[in-house]
Amino acid sequence: MQRLFLDFDGLGNDEIIISDREIYHQIATVLRAKIGFEVVFFDGKRSLDFVYSLLSFDKKNLIFSLKNRITKDLFSKKIHLHQALLNKQEKIEWILQKGCEVGYTSFHFFRSERSQVFHLTQSKQTRFERIIIEAIEQSGRNFIPELHFYENGDLSQNHCQKIVFHTSTEALQLLTQAEISDVVEVRIGPEGGFSQKEIEECMKG
Repeated sequence: MQRLFLDFDGLGNDEIIISDREIYHQIATVLRAKIGFEVVFFDGKRSLDFVYSLLSFDKKNLIFSLKNRITKDLFSKKIHLHQALLNKQEKIEWILQKGCEVGYTSFHFFRSERSQVFHLTQSKQTRFERIIIEAIEQSGRNFIPELHFYENGDLSQNHCQKIVFHTSTEALQLLTQAEISDVVEVRIGPEGGFSQKEIEECMKG
């Protein structure tokens, strides 16, 4: 059954009318939906899926009737990815796709000392946001992760339990002895790795 993100205040009502051009095109033109066609909608805000059946349609509107509500299990931990910027757009897209599948709450891309040059444009930003939505649709998850890009990142700041893992034996012992909290920040360096200065900043506190 097709699963689609729908930012619609009335989602969950017994009957809904959809006039969004993109959704209309996808259902009526791409999927060639007929009366009785069932689709799953979610709004990215609730741990609920809504199963609707196509009741009728015209050249501009799709009218759906609610068939079922499905309550989803919540993933209790919040995992935030802080990723040093990469030099290719395709690599960022891959990280977003896989990150959504494993359940990241947010993505924070920042420029580290060894990051390659990457120019963020509005068209790239829009494409990244679309990739996130498509990955959430396909993976069965419900909440849309936040996406941020920064010119630099302050690696000394953290908002959860301090656990640092790198090639140091001391850090490895710290990781194996720790109890992971409900909020986790994952920090990944560029292809050349974090500089020694950046590793020391991560270790502060």
